[in-house]
Amino acid sequence: MKIRDFMEQLYRETDPVQEHYAKSCDTLKLGDPEQGISRVGITMFPTRDVLQQAADWGANLLIVHEPTFYNGTDDPEKRRRATGLRRTLIDTKEKFIREHGITIYRFHDHPHLCEKDMISLGVVKYGKLEGTWKKGELFGINELDSEKPVTALELAKMLEKNLRISHIRICGSPRALGRRIGLCFGATGNLDLALERYDVVLSGEFCEWADGEFARDYADFIAPDKALLVLGHCPSERDGMRFLADRLAAQYRDIPVRYFETQEVYTYTD
Repeated sequence: MKIRDFMEQLYRETDPVQEHYAKSCDTLKLGDPEQGISRVGITMFPTRDVLQQAADWGANLLIVHEPTFYNGTDDPEKRRRATGLRRTLIDTKEKFIREHGITIYRFHDHPHLCEKDMISLGVVKYGKLEGTWKKGELFGINELDSEKPVTALELAKMLEKNLRISHIRICGSPRALGRRIGLCFGATGNLDLALERYDVVLSGEFCEWADGEFARDYADFIAPDKALLVLGHCPSERDGMRFLADRLAAQYRDIPVRYFETQEVYTYTD
């Protein structure tokens, strides 16, 4: 099977009518899609560490969730217009990828827009969150009605352990009881709307002066039972790609599939 055929089949499975297919950022980013597929790597970000691991393992396809070249859609024109240090870095990374024979495709919009948001499902599964999952009305915002509500602090500690997150920050009340949990992974925005609807909101990245201060004041002035948990962009979504890897490994028994973990972008002092 060619790499292109493999990816088109994946896109069709998550978007059967191809409603979003033409408009999606889920396209080839670099490499040769016409070559036969050998091994498939799955990851969150194509960091140097991930690329090296994938190359050492022999992957010639790497499916990523987020951009390779530092703009939201990996717009080729923006890439061509890059100057200065950005130009140097893009050229260096592109050379590294080409030298190791890796073809990169992005898989971002399809997993979020499919009937059940695949990224949220993966985080809920591996985070060991028990409850009823519901797809939200806003893009990237979903809901979990918890079977066993715990406080925001207890929830943060549990997710740090289960999702391998170094530090989760809490804005608002650590004592807020998470009966209805908002799932706002990655960089969804609309965190103020989510806080109005849910007891505890799990977010990826956020704007500290806006979202963080809103959450703090909301808990202090109006609703002492509200909290916003900040997991970080990568830790809040990477287990969705782990979920994809498990699914593809079960589906394609004759094609080796492996998940490569993207480490957090921060280095901590403890």
